[in-house]
Amino acid sequence: MALSQVDTLDPDARKKKVASLKRAAGRAPILLSAATREGVEETLRALMAEVQASRAEAEPAEADDRWVK
Repeated sequence: MALSQVDTLDPDARKKKVASLKRAAGRAPILLSAATREGVEETLRALMAEVQASRAEAEPAEADDRWVK
């Protein structure tokens, strides 16, 4: 979960929105700003971790050699 365009919020509004999202979702949101790049690297790293975990789950536990010549 993310809060986007955080660069447009003043500190008080930002704090209130973060607290509201945290209560609603049960965890703190990732704070993002394309303009200032805040949170972009953190988000890309989190997404890559999800992709890698998904790939690891999709790999067969044992190699299937039935189709290898």
